[in-house]
Amino acid sequence: MESIGKSVGAIIRDGDGRYLVQYRLKHPVGLAMPAGHINEGESPEAALRREILEETGLRVERAELCFHDSFRTPCAKNHNGHEWWVYNVEVSGTPERKEPTKHEFLKFMSVDEMRPYIERRVYDPAWFEHILPALNQL
Repeated sequence: MESIGKSVGAIIRDGDGRYLVQYRLKHPVGLAMPAGHINEGESPEAALRREILEETGLRVERAELCFHDSFRTPCAKNHNGHEWWVYNVEVSGTPERKEPTKHEFLKFMSVDEMRPYIERRVYDPAWFEHILPALNQL
């Protein structure tokens, strides 16, 4: 039976245009933007605020939906694919790696700094094969 998860993700950029990325330690391992599953009964916007706070310690000040689509992608919860809501997000606070068992690092990186990970395909394919290319952000 087909199992489709519902996920939210955040594109957070600093004043220099760098992306806030984390290195996932769990499947799919590698670079990814802050993201997570939407809980039963939770709206995408509420899930976005919860996930960003849980993963980064940042508070959402403004969020604008920039991507909504469904596609097949690897998942730690064994879903066959996901329906994604991705937002351009403005935040307040200082980013902190809040989940050290899940993420090796959390930091702002330019596309050039991400390129070695991209070339070695050490990333979450949802972001680097679907979402960011669709938004012309790579």
